[in-house]
Amino acid sequence: MFKNRDWFVLGIVGGVALVLAYWGFSRCVGAACTPEPPWKLFEKSLHLVQGRGSFSVGTDPWQLVVAQYLVPGVAVLAAAKLFLLSLRRDIRVAFARKSSNHTVVVGLSETGRHIVDNLRNAGERVVAIDLDSESPAAAACAHAGVPVLKGDATNAKILRSAGAHRAKAIVASTGNDSTNLEISLRANDLGGTRQLVVLPELRASWLRNTITHHQRAALGSTQVEVRPFNTSDNCARLLYRSPALARRRTSFAFAPPRILLLGLGETGEAIVEQGLRTAFAVPGELPEFLVVDEHASARLSSCETRLPGLLHVAAVRCFDRTLGPDPNSWTAVNDIVATERPEAVIVAIGGDELNLSIATHIRRRLDWDRQLTTPVFVEVRQIRRLGEFTSRLEHIGPLTDRVVPFGDLAYLTSMPILFENRIDDLARAHHAIYLTSQQSDGHVNSPAAVPWERLPEVYKQSSRRFADHISAKMRASGLRLRPSKEPRRLDFSIEEIERLAECEHWRWIVEHRLSGWQRDDERDDSRLLHPHLVAWTDLPEQVRELNRTVVRKLPDLLASVGIEVRRERALPAVDSRGIELAMERLQARIGHAQGEHLVIVVDPLLEASRKLMTMAQTTADTSVWLLLREKMLTALAHVPEDETAAGVEGWLSEKEFAAMTAAPPHAADRERPEPSLKPAATTA
Repeated sequence: MFKNRDWFVLGIVGGVALVLAYWGFSRCVGAACTPEPPWKLFEKSLHLVQGRGSFSVGTDPWQLVVAQYLVPGVAVLAAAKLFLLSLRRDIRVAFARKSSNHTVVVGLSETGRHIVDNLRNAGERVVAIDLDSESPAAAACAHAGVPVLKGDATNAKILRSAGAHRAKAIVASTGNDSTNLEISLRANDLGGTRQLVVLPELRASWLRNTITHHQRAALGSTQVEVRPFNTSDNCARLLYRSPALARRRTSFAFAPPRILLLGLGETGEAIVEQGLRTAFAVPGELPEFLVVDEHASARLSSCETRLPGLLHVAAVRCFDRTLGPDPNSWTAVNDIVATERPEAVIVAIGGDELNLSIATHIRRRLDWDRQLTTPVFVEVRQIRRLGEFTSRLEHIGPLTDRVVPFGDLAYLTSMPILFENRIDDLARAHHAIYLTSQQSDGHVNSPAAVPWERLPEVYKQSSRRFADHISAKMRASGLRLRPSKEPRRLDFSIEEIERLAECEHWRWIVEHRLSGWQRDDERDDSRLLHPHLVAWTDLPEQVRELNRTVVRKLPDLLASVGIEVRRERALPAVDSRGIELAMERLQARIGHAQGEHLVIVVDPLLEASRKLMTMAQTTADTSVWLLLREKMLTALAHVPEDETAAGVEGWLSEKEFAAMTAAPPHAADRERPEPSLKPAATTA
């Protein structure tokens, strides 16, 4: 296979040269000429490679005159090119062996190729290892200046040849989970002197479950940090961070989660699991998933096998419907959309084109039923630009997140996502708190009572899920997170601490239920029995206080990664008096540090709201929400996108607005007129 056009051109020129030589030798001039067999003519043509031809113009056939220079010339160019290619490859291999502080990518699968491209675009040094160094992906890497070593990376010698013992990271994405895990385990034997992060891609759910549920085995060591990753899990995690879903998880606009999920494949299962463990892991609300799939019931049974307590923490209804390229099959979801009125629709059926087609059909059906604010999320792995274009076509007025593409593979394998350290930093800090509490209580025999480096993967994952759930428990408690270069500590009120602790206990219950744990008076880890799988009010006071201790330290933990906690305060501004108060409040906030995030609810039909919205968008720690009255929904379909409304964060229905204004004052407001801010303590 040609690696580039140079070889193609050389091949054509060389072929022409040989044809000319054969043609010239075949011409028989003179009476004494004796015709020679074809093989003899071809042999004489090849001998011209030696450059010993002595043919001259006028006495010999012109074909031979040309061929005597062209044949050896092509041979010399080809030999020089081969020499240069070999020399360049040898130099790169030599540099790879001497490289340090680089990333080794094992396997040039689709995922691995994207990872290499993203690392190169970020200016990182990369060395690739693959079993086939002549594949198109390997040729593309070599052309981009990435050394590609041929070999089996489960062999420690191959890893050392890539300088893995001096690397800062190894990404194993061979397409085979067992091989990826074997490479990760062998990385512990490299004997490097620096901290090494190993990222094995694990796609098979059974293997991930085996690793993440074992309470004794640890993948890494003191020098090697192993972080298994899965693109579907990352896809689901980013989906729930989307503003279109997060806006419905606030304390004053907390909609019961009812998700219409089209497709229960690998991505669909990850969406259900991630939602239960993070975004929907809040006490008081039972999330509901309406699953539409050709084999929905069978796949739900398979999902229950992996997540035994699924139906204890969620309501799942299955609709066995086939959604294919035929548009007539899409009408199967029309009645579901109309009667169930989901909070959000997620399309993850199959290919990108099919997903986009079904998503646009559902968008039209939702609009026909006046569900204009219900977002439709559509999985597009390869055609991100087309997904974004389709999303822009569905913007109406202030409603922009009506079709939201997600799952772009290039983004899922980018450095900020693949090497996200913030979650691990928070998880480590959380585990340190746990160790301190265990030592103070004298519980030193627990398999989790070990340093992070020797911690079994099941407990590392638990701490990571704790960190991933922080945003959900904060929003449900009327608190917000924001990045800050100099984060300041917010003192939680008693009610906030109680609510946060209750949310954390519920997250813990969900985590254990999904792993198959049951409630019993005596703890038995081998039989998955635990006495604390009870409601918050039934929990022993000592255990409740442990949860309170954990959440009290959240401001300091978040400050250690540059995040600040702000109290959320909703301010209605839907009449002249409310708008006047909101303007005064915004004027007072300009230039002054506050410990709150102000949410101003405006009526977009009021002309005075325009100035207020513009002012709010330029004020720090301020968001704008719209009050969408029923009579406005029909008119919105004909309203062009408004630049003033581009910064709108969310919206409330009339029912939600009435509930918000009828709610009692915030507990923190009753305790102190102004929030207390203190410099955040430094976390070791």
